[in-house]
Amino acid sequence: MEKRVVFMLLITLLSLTLVMAETIEINAKNSYNPGEKISVSIFIYSEGNKILNEPVNIIIKNNYAEIFKEEIVNSGEAIKFTLPENALRGHWAITAKYKDIEKTQLFNVMELEKAEIILDNDILIVKNVGNIPYRKSIQIAIGEHEETAFVPLGVGETKEIKLNGNGVYDVRVSDGTKENTKIFQGVELTGNVVGLESDNSFIKRYKVLILFIVVVFIVFIVISVLRFNEKKK
Repeated sequence: MEKRVVFMLLITLLSLTLVMAETIEINAKNSYNPGEKISVSIFIYSEGNKILNEPVNIIIKNNYAEIFKEEIVNSGEAIKFTLPENALRGHWAITAKYKDIEKTQLFNVMELEKAEIILDNDILIVKNVGNIPYRKSIQIAIGEHEETAFVPLGVGETKEIKLNGNGVYDVRVSDGTKENTKIFQGVELTGNVVGLESDNSFIKRYKVLILFIVVVFIVFIVISVLRFNEKKK
């Protein structure tokens, strides 16, 4: 009886050893910045702690559990990719699968408040290319005339600002960052007043509503005049 118990214990220990014989290791940092080039190494170790040269399936998901990248690499090799600048912030997951073994490791995608600023003729275009709302003020100088434009943009949103002037100017813009401190030379502008005109102004955004109100007001005046004339008769 005792021999049978010992035999069963040995079988159990052997089974556990076989189950734990191969392990997966994921070498990745705890956090990355949007736009960063990432290299993640995957290793499969044998029971003797030797690296096995075997294919591993890698799946990378964002914090919405959407698959960002899927690739098969050999153990010891690295999977390389670049995080887009508008990559969703928060916890992402790297999952490595080999046979029946699976391991998941989390990493954090940091915040990036960033805009792309370009000039198209007399239109200054500001686009949020980061992964959080853009809330910076932009200093805009048209020749010697300077103004500040507050540009609140949601992720992926774009705003256009029309530049007015009467002649050719050097236009300087800056949101306080090195990459968005720019000078556009020899910009030809038209208009009676030097300054900014937002394409997202109240009148332009609600011109249909304003036109409707004006028409209703005119109709009301006409009807009132007609009724007044009828009463006089």
